[in-house]
Amino acid sequence: MGEESFHKALFHIMWKMEIDIFSEKEKTLALLSDIVPKCKKQRMRIKAMYECGAMDFIEKAVADSGNYKKNLNKAVKLLKTKIGLSEEKAVAAVNGIIALWQGDLPKLELSDINKASDSGDINNTKENKDGDEEMIFLQDTAVEENTDTQEEEQGQEQEAEQTEEQGGEASAPHEPILGKIIDFWCKSDFEDGRPLMVACPIGWFLILVSCVLGAFMVYDIPIGDKFVVPTFPFMFSVLTSKRLYRYGSTGRFSLLIGAFYITAMLRALWIGHRDVSFVCIPIVIAALIVFNSGRIGSWFDESKRSSFTAYFVYIFLSAAITVGVFAVQNMTF
Repeated sequence: MGEESFHKALFHIMWKMEIDIFSEKEKTLALLSDIVPKCKKQRMRIKAMYECGAMDFIEKAVADSGNYKKNLNKAVKLLKTKIGLSEEKAVAAVNGIIALWQGDLPKLELSDINKASDSGDINNTKENKDGDEEMIFLQDTAVEENTDTQEEEQGQEQEAEQTEEQGGEASAPHEPILGKIIDFWCKSDFEDGRPLMVACPIGWFLILVSCVLGAFMVYDIPIGDKFVVPTFPFMFSVLTSKRLYRYGSTGRFSLLIGAFYITAMLRALWIGHRDVSFVCIPIVIAALIVFNSGRIGSWFDESKRSSFTAYFVYIFLSAAITVGVFAVQNMTF
């Protein structure tokens, strides 16, 4: 439903409002943001199409029927080389614009793609782009790979559209209070473009290392209090994931770490080790909650802090929490 709503909005802007979508880029993007605010993926995609020059070649194809397929091929190649879209997605993006003419212009087929490289036009376009645009393209690609949030938004969109078709007023979907609190606390200002933790090798490495440490902590409880030992790598891993991944991934990762501490405590009580101090657990849980703050994620984002600065502070914070846990443990005996 997101693609359909976006197409209707673009059609309305082009034919009803008589806006030239090729030459009036800023006005088109602003209107799309107002008309279909939930179609974020589609708006980022067309923005990237503007920035990489694909829309210029589509405009040439519309104006010059003699070189129609040649110009569309160039647009597809730009989407593939500059944004990193697959050939199928690039053709679909181009056809999404061609569809605005409602069948008056033939859509591009995969069999029509010219495999020969046209290096002149594309290389000239590449030389005119800067680092900010590359970031836009990377964000667009990452958003397409992470569809969980988009599927939820599209479901809400479908419900609103069904309400409108029945003649009623589309009301905003009710969001649980707990969800609002979690979003307010955990979501940072730089979530767009971040991958899921399980989608990256580094993310899996952090998860596996934490699982090994957590299992060791639970297993080793009978021969002593091992709550302090894993604190540093746990805290460092949570802060690292808050910088690199979406807040949902970091939240689930923090729950995993908290579960290991709770399991170790329950095992110690089960086997009769009541001399093992559990005072550190509330401190660890509090630290996990604080480190999940979206303000921390925004402050340490790659666009605002260098890797050296960020990880130096991460080491300091992790060490401080570890020392604090150790001190509290000793004070209880």
